[in-house]
Amino acid sequence: MTTLKQLWTLRSLAKMSDDEFRNLCYSFSQKESTKDLTPDQRDQVKKKILLMYPQLNVSPSKQISKKRSLTKKTDGVFVLPSALQKDHAKALLDNLLKIGPSGITLDTQSIRMYKKSFQKLSRFEVQGVIESLKGMIKRYQLASSSSSDPSNS
Repeated sequence: MTTLKQLWTLRSLAKMSDDEFRNLCYSFSQKESTKDLTPDQRDQVKKKILLMYPQLNVSPSKQISKKRSLTKKTDGVFVLPSALQKDHAKALLDNLLKIGPSGITLDTQSIRMYKKSFQKLSRFEVQGVIESLKGMIKRYQLASSSSSDPSNS
């Protein structure tokens, strides 16, 4: 079943003028508005446009195949974290240690979260560690700003 949106997209791809398109629709429905086309009439208009402009037909062999994005468990493939991610995690940890003394390291955080060493994490797990470090930094900053703010007491 063809939608109006698809018809208007076909019209623009075919570079038909608005009048040409409306006349074509009128020839099937005898009504002024394209909104009044029935589903069967919309299908007929689509077929007619495709007959008039064969370059719009996309054969199944020419269709674009979408590539799957990598997930955590893509066919046993281990996705390595980038050097940028590792550097970012180390910089966040340094900031966290400057704000408040805590005995946290990248290894202790990764073991706490994923039960494995930081060096053995995938890029998705490293991103999880990064996000947790960001959250810790925010909490430390909120706690230190609220405790040093005299207007709150």
